Amino acid sequence: MVTRLRSQMTSVISADQSSIEIQRTTIVEDYGRLESETTETLDAQTMRLSLKKPLKAVQADGSVITVQQWSLLAEYDADIQRGDVFEHDGKTFHVIDTDDLTFDGGVYGKQATVEEVSSNARSRPRY
Repeated sequence: MVTRLRSQMTSVISADQSSIEIQRTTIVEDYGRLESETTETLDAQTMRLSLKKPLKAVQADGSVITVQQWSLLAEYDADIQRGDVFEHDGKTFHVIDTDDLTFDGGVYGKQATVEEVSSNARSRPRY
C-alpha cells in the first residue's frame, strides 16, 4: 500500500511540479554565543508548491512584511526541514513546518508549510 501511495504522490507532484533548490543554514552556538554559521545549497528537488492561506501583514523587527502561506508536497525521501529557505519565481520562501505523510508505519511523502516573505523583510526568521 505504501508503494502505491508513493506512486500517487509522484503523480500529484508531477501535475504541477517545480524544481526547488533548498538553502540550509546551520548555526552552532556555545552557551548562547554564535560560534559559526554555514549555508549550503542542496541539489534541486522536484516538489509541488500551492497557495494555502491568503495574504496577511506581520510586524517583524519594526518593519511590516507581507506573508503568504503555501503548502509544499515532496517525495518521501526529500531533504527538507524546518528553517530551510528557497527561492521560486523570484520570491523567497521560508519553511516553517514539515510533516512525514505516513500509512501503516511507512512514509509515502512529505508536506511542508512555507511562507512567502516580501523582499522588504530585513532578515530571515529563526524558527
